[in-house]
Amino acid sequence: MEYFFKRFDQFKQPPFHPKWNEVNLASSLPGWTRFQAAEELLAGTRPPASDNLTKQQFDEWVKNNGRQLSDDESKHLFEEFRSWIKQRKNPPGG
Repeated sequence: MEYFFKRFDQFKQPPFHPKWNEVNLASSLPGWTRFQAAEELLAGTRPPASDNLTKQQFDEWVKNNGRQLSDDESKHLFEEFRSWIKQRKNPPGG
């Protein structure tokens, strides 16, 4: 599985279909349970693949939304994003 996650960006390049650019491996679907190994990769308990994937998806989001950020702004916003993800996965008192 880690092999797939590390190479996922290859699906976003030709000759693969452009719809692969819309795939977000970290998104969740109500009523679906993610395979535990995939959850661990996305949660960052199996670095570095999950961090690289999350950073790549974050960078694509910034680019696709027409954002112009300095390196410092991008790093700061990405760290806030990672904290938000961790809070969602481990809510206080839950």
